[in-house]
This record gives sequence, structure tokens and C-alpha cells, in this order.
Amino acid sequence: MIEKLFRLIKSRLEDLYLTLVKLGWVNNHHMRLKDLDELTKLAIPYFCEKLDITLTKTYLMKNFAKLRRIVEISREELIL
Repeated sequence: MIEKLFRLIKSRLEDLYLTLVKLGWVNNHHMRLKDLDELTKLAIPYFCEKLDITLTKTYLMKNFAKLRRIVEISREELIL
């Protein structure tokens, strides 16, 4: 009885893992297809949250190319 329970749990965990891998692949695929400028604009709130900063429009206009390059490199590095 307990062996069946463990097999069921193992099976469910394997299914969950495969689902997460597929979800990651789809997300990565969509990020690669998205226009880089648009993806950079979508990433700006993430930068602000993770760096705990507020990016002003002036800063963004001056440094958009740098942020774009960071997003480009990050997008290239996404491999599952």
C-alpha cells in the first residue's frame, strides 16, 4: 500500500517537473521571438524591483541602449 503511494507521489512529481520544463521552454521561446526593444521596456520594472531603484525617463533615454544590451545578453543565455 505504501509503495503504491510512493509511486504515485513520484509520478506526480515527475509530471510536475516536466510541466515546469515545458513552461520554461515556451516562455524562453516567446522571449526570443519578441522584439528586443519591447522586451526591454517590459523588463524595466523588473530591473527597478531587483535593484531597488527608480529609473527616471531621462535615465532611461540616456541608457536604453545599455539596458537593451543587458536584456539581449540575458535572452541569449536562457537555455533549458
